[in-house]
Amino acid sequence: MLRAGQIRVPVLFSHGAMDPRIDISETEIMVQALRANGTEAPFICIPDEGRAWQKLASRLAYYRKQAEFLEEQLGVTEASG
Repeated sequence: MLRAGQIRVPVLFSHGAMDPRIDISETEIMVQALRANGTEAPFICIPDEGRAWQKLASRLAYYRKQAEFLEEQLGVTEASG
């Protein structure tokens, strides 16, 4: 969090709410810090997953959101893709 103010590029965050190692509040704090500095920081929370996406539905949903984020950041459109 100490250097969040130095981040100037969009960052996609994701977190499984049941992660036994890293509390979700740490991710939420980082997301809030970046947003407060005007940096785009979308956040995907998967409520019924832990450290890695075990369920196929969770993986597919995450990959879809990740692809949308990358397409948006890279300026990819249907016509150019």
